[in-house]
Amino acid sequence: ETDGEKAGSPFLDFEEALKEIARLGYDGIEAPYKLTLQIGQDRFSELLERYNLKVIFQVFTDGPVVPGSGIVFGGPYPGYTTPSSPGESDKKVLVETHLKVFKEQVEGAQNSIQPSSTHIR
Repeated sequence: ETDGEKAGSPFLDFEEALKEIARLGYDGIEAPYKLTLQIGQDRFSELLERYNLKVIFQVFTDGPVVPGSGIVFGGPYPGYTTPSSPGESDKKVLVETHLKVFKEQVEGAQNSIQPSSTHIR
């Protein structure tokens, strides 16, 4: 369900990880917005509520954690823009793509799950 095995995490199940995080007394988690798409936005929100946790979303505009690309946390997901290719030389295209990828995630987060905060990386 998550990439925990690759990260060496003791929890491979998202709900089990949240349960332990809450048990340890934390108020919330920080996670890439793309994780909500892999878990399912309704389930993600329901689990946060169940364990009384907040979320701070990380928003990436390039690399494998962008919803429009694959590899990490599934994807590419429909409706999300593919990030710029490495070495993109057209500055206008590069900037427009980064802004579009950023905006899609911020709007997705606002429309599905109310984050405590959004960190831009």
